[in-house]
Amino acid sequence: MKQTMTAEQWVESRVSIVALEKDVVSSLIEAIHNENIEDGTYIALVYDIVSGSAGQYIPAFALKFFDFEGVDTDNLDNIEDVEFIHDELESYASEVADIINEKLPNEVSVSFGYWEADGTYCLMAYLDEQEYLNHKDESHNFIGEAFGDI
Repeated sequence: MKQTMTAEQWVESRVSIVALEKDVVSSLIEAIHNENIEDGTYIALVYDIVSGSAGQYIPAFALKFFDFEGVDTDNLDNIEDVEFIHDELESYASEVADIINEKLPNEVSVSFGYWEADGTYCLMAYLDEQEYLNHKDESHNFIGEAFGDI
């Protein structure tokens, strides 16, 4: 198994930051309306990447999503080192999220992980509740523009 692009190359070739910002805002609006909050932070599911029904094979499918070569998703029972694949996914996805976070407004952050409700591997967005409350009325601010009418 080998990565075909660095995390930065993957973000540059596969992520539209403008479209991502819109999707993050939309998912956070939904999280705020649904009061999806944990420990003072709104948590929003932005994109499903691999269904939770894939179980222990989620990391293999997720690496394929990130354009890794040599991940044989046709013969999942032949995968011997599931832990290595999981570690590789965690490391690469963390790098990708860090790069994306540098491009997003400071009030919002994203990470890849498992959605608690159904185990789906996904991109999640986070917004501190106090940041939201402090900035929701500022129209010049990313958060204010997105959440001013909530």
